[in-house]
Amino acid sequence: MGRTPYLTRLALGRSAFERFVDPEFFFLGGHHGGSAPGASDRQDYDETAKPRNSLSKANKDAQIRAMNEILEVVGVTERKSKQDQHEESPEVVFSAETWATVKAAEDDLGEDFYLITEFVNAVVTWWIDVLRRRMQAGLVDCSVPFMRILHLEWLSFRSSSWTWKYHYVTAGLEMELLGTILAEFATDPLRYAITWLRTKVRRARLRPRQKKLCFQTIEFLKASGYLGIQLLFSPFTLTSILCQFRAVEDRLVPSYTRFFPWSSASPYHWGFAAGSSTVSLSSRLLDTILSPLSLYLIYHTTTCLLHDLAYAVEHSSSSPAIITPVKSEIDMAAISRINPLITSFTKPFVTARDFLLYHLGWSHTSFIKSYRDPPASPPTTITTEDLLISLGATPHEISEATHQLIPLPGPLQRDRHRSTDPSAQPLQNRSRSRPKKRPSPTFRTTRLSTLPADLLGDRIKTVVFKIVLIPLEILLHRSVLLAFSMAQSRGTTSSEMGGGDGRGSGLAGRLLRSIKDEGRVGWGQIVGKVGLCLLLEAGVEVVVWGVVWGGTEWVGRRWCAWGRT
Repeated sequence: MGRTPYLTRLALGRSAFERFVDPEFFFLGGHHGGSAPGASDRQDYDETAKPRNSLSKANKDAQIRAMNEILEVVGVTERKSKQDQHEESPEVVFSAETWATVKAAEDDLGEDFYLITEFVNAVVTWWIDVLRRRMQAGLVDCSVPFMRILHLEWLSFRSSSWTWKYHYVTAGLEMELLGTILAEFATDPLRYAITWLRTKVRRARLRPRQKKLCFQTIEFLKASGYLGIQLLFSPFTLTSILCQFRAVEDRLVPSYTRFFPWSSASPYHWGFAAGSSTVSLSSRLLDTILSPLSLYLIYHTTTCLLHDLAYAVEHSSSSPAIITPVKSEIDMAAISRINPLITSFTKPFVTARDFLLYHLGWSHTSFIKSYRDPPASPPTTITTEDLLISLGATPHEISEATHQLIPLPGPLQRDRHRSTDPSAQPLQNRSRSRPKKRPSPTFRTTRLSTLPADLLGDRIKTVVFKIVLIPLEILLHRSVLLAFSMAQSRGTTSSEMGGGDGRGSGLAGRLLRSIKDEGRVGWGQIVGKVGLCLLLEAGVEVVVWGVVWGGTEWVGRRWCAWGRT
């Protein structure tokens, strides 16, 4: 098409797809027939009022059919038509308000599923955990095979009444849950008080050194308050341990008189062996440290430190992982609040975690690193010069339209380039296309969509914590059994339990002697059986997790339009 036909078409308001007709064509006898000149060349338009060329559309459809035939010949499956895809999985388009409602519903549903799963998982795996603790306390003969132990437990469970079956499955579980709930409610006033004190100190006009001292005092009060609350509700945990070891007779409704400090059966009487003044100071200190209440506080403090370590590992990494409850967001404020010493200590754990998640493909960092920018291609943008050349314009007309000078001859142009700035790039080397953006991962970050990954991360963390805390659990459980048996047999108080006739007759001496009497072979058998219990518990948790995963996928695809938005 030349310049004159193009300008004539623009002047007449014609479409770019319409065939141009020379006005002299009719006078030269080129048109035959009595119809109007525009009747056979009527312009078609699509739904958006844009002109449509029927010939180019037919040509494109023919090319697509030819490509599909070639794909069938070489064995590649032909793509389904859009109509078939619409019938099988219709796409769903949400508005902003609808999407906010769906997201809130998914968060609420995921939280409900999480609570139900945690309760079911605790009930299903509790009897395995109780069996493991009885093995650690020496109440189960670990010299027999593990399947024999399970067979004896099954016979004992089957031959008992329904009430005893209930207590077998939930031995001490209600005491544990009740103590945890009461301690959680008791920490709320402490949190409010700590927040109020920090606000007052922050607003007070004090020197920096005085403010630092006040904040350190508040942190000490906070730690002391938490330990005091745990000590206040520790009888629930110690009673739960006695129920697990069958040392206390269980009823359908347990007796709560032992939780009062003035009761003789209260753990406050036999759980803290202070010792008498007739023994040495070192023996009294050892009896105090190895008493049930002291070991419980040490156990609780170690558990809190492990949780803080896990929190630091999860939040000090720059790559949020799907497997952790962090989901797809990084809390920079949480990272800044972490102690630098803790951050440097957790660096190896963070590196190992990122390495594992990167190679498993479970983190956003692996998605970003796996995506590579496409190779640079020549610019495909149509410029004004290209349009003028396609219209048949001369070089002088192009220079006038683009306000550019006529290109000089070769030698003169080389001299001109030498005189210009060497840092300036030639026009043909400049990129005329916009920088391409990397695609963002399309992960849903609702509570329901991340529930399987969060549960898997929690289960892995729980198993690791149980393995690390096994030595402290052995000391705590054996100390509780010895202290309770000494209090029941002799009717002694806390001031008499640590004394006795000699150094080895106190609580600490008996505890250390019972551990030493097991021997290397005995502890090897106990460790082996404890490992099998952990493996059995992990298998049950995997089954529960698989059911939750399948149910979450079904609910998401059935009711939340996963994969169709």
